[in-house]
Amino acid sequence: MEIVTVAQAKGRFPAIIAEVTADNSVVGITVRGRLAAVLISASDYEELTAIVRGLGGDPEQQENAARRAGESDVVKRHLQHFVELSPSHSR
Repeated sequence: MEIVTVAQAKGRFPAIIAEVTADNSVVGITVRGRLAAVLISASDYEELTAIVRGLGGDPEQQENAARRAGESDVVKRHLQHFVELSPSHSR
């Protein structure tokens, strides 16, 4: 995952959006050294939110969503980013 400051993001925003859209990369934006926002592609967002919605459904929907989450490359990729960003990982 690429990390940029707000100042860097302002100057490169169209390029950052193009990068995220083209290759489903993830870009973190920091403010005063702390992560403030994360940009992901719309297709990744749609897949992740569909899984989350399923996890809140009836037992059959939950089972299907859990299976889908376990098989999803999008989920695996984003979980890796979350691990990289977690405070305990940076210690």
